[in-house]
Amino acid sequence: MEGISATENGQCTERRVMNLCRVACAVNLQRLRGILKGKEVWAFAVVLELCNCAGSSFIDVRVRFEHGGEIHSVHLIGIVVLDEMMTDESVDLVVRYLNVIAPQWRTKLIGVSLLNDRCGCMERIMNRLAAECEESIYCDYSLSSKLSQLMREACRLILTAEFTNTMIALVSHLRSLRALNCPKLVEGSLESTVKVLQWLVTNQAYVIECSQQSQYVGFPPPEWWILALVLTNVTGRVNSILQQLSSGKGLPHDRQHLIDLMNHLSMMTGAAGPFIPSEFLSMSCEDIVIGSFSLNPVTTTTFLKSQGNFANSAVDSLQPDTYEALVNVTSIFVLTVLSKLSQIIAENNNDSTEWNRTIYQVPTFLPNTLCKMRHQDFVGIMQQQRIRLEKRFSNEEIEKIEVQHRALRNAYLLEKRVSDEIDRLSDSCSFSEGWREGIIAGVDCRVLRYFCGALAAAATSSTPRSEDSEFMLINWCKIPFSQSITDFSLEAILHAQNYRSWPKY
Repeated sequence: MEGISATENGQCTERRVMNLCRVACAVNLQRLRGILKGKEVWAFAVVLELCNCAGSSFIDVRVRFEHGGEIHSVHLIGIVVLDEMMTDESVDLVVRYLNVIAPQWRTKLIGVSLLNDRCGCMERIMNRLAAECEESIYCDYSLSSKLSQLMREACRLILTAEFTNTMIALVSHLRSLRALNCPKLVEGSLESTVKVLQWLVTNQAYVIECSQQSQYVGFPPPEWWILALVLTNVTGRVNSILQQLSSGKGLPHDRQHLIDLMNHLSMMTGAAGPFIPSEFLSMSCEDIVIGSFSLNPVTTTTFLKSQGNFANSAVDSLQPDTYEALVNVTSIFVLTVLSKLSQIIAENNNDSTEWNRTIYQVPTFLPNTLCKMRHQDFVGIMQQQRIRLEKRFSNEEIEKIEVQHRALRNAYLLEKRVSDEIDRLSDSCSFSEGWREGIIAGVDCRVLRYFCGALAAAATSSTPRSEDSEFMLINWCKIPFSQSITDFSLEAILHAQNYRSWPKY
């Protein structure tokens, strides 16, 4: 504390700022430790978010829990993203932090969520935490997550620096023309990139006309447009499956959707496979092979021409070198998607032991949906958490949770006043809006709210990193050539978000 009062000519010194930051970090972590250790939180979740709101990317590791009827998301540690294949050092760092902040985390951790884009490091952290927990946890380990990650990796084959720079320049030019309603491009976001490309290919004739009238230099060549058509076509098929996977009907149902997607993409592109090892001998030497799938250049050309009238005529007009490069990129992209899709299907069969370590879907936790759930189904949810509950609740308190759910359901079914009030709640309302003080239409549900708070913390719904708008963008960048996965400046900024909100707890 000595350096806190140090000043030079009445000015705040660097030493004082650093000490203040250290104190803020220490206070936050100590307060978090106290909350997780006490009886206010019977279970909590860990959130991993890949953030691109600063000069460099980092993984924000947060602890999410219910306290006083509110869902809080508190920063734990920031991990600097060095490359795509980070070492296990980052995984060990999260475990060491949890060992100190929440020594009983292997019992109290109820879920792990991955927000936004993800990297392999985040997957490994999630796997490690799930493996070390004594009981099953809710994990963002769905097939939709794996399919999204697959597409992010495969799309990099097309979204090269040259392709992306051409798109950025074109979008910037179009947005400068007020007559066009070109969507904004968020760099680094695959969703935004696909949305922009879909708009461009849909309005291609209009874009060409406007570019010619404005004498725009640097207009994309035909092969660029063909790749854009391929990318939007494949991602469109994948996105339609992602919407069906979000229904949460279970692993067998979702796995069948992936099988249907693989078969559909194979038929659409003309790819052959999956092959068994003995069948590879019958392939042509011209075939491009990745994993257990293959594509012949002639078949790829047919697929390219099927992208529409523009592609049909443009393919034949390409120079030989350009044509060959286009066929190779398209073949590798398609085969990468199919081979990884086949791998996901094989890894996640019904007998996979990996899935036994996690609970597939977070159950409902809002009163307007709980009151419609059969009581025996609710008891089944409680049985999944029986060991965790027994470490925090007495048998009488556990029974009280069941009693309050039964009372809420009966009141909803039998009293019109209660059902009318509950039905007015929006399905998208927050936890605090839904539960309020724990008294729902005159029914005491405070213990039930306490139980459901941990379920809400484990849900994958996005939680803002900070309510302070001044922290939405962070003026931080990792030190060049540094190989450290932590950064004191980053920690100081992220903990400053928590420091202001602690008095509310």
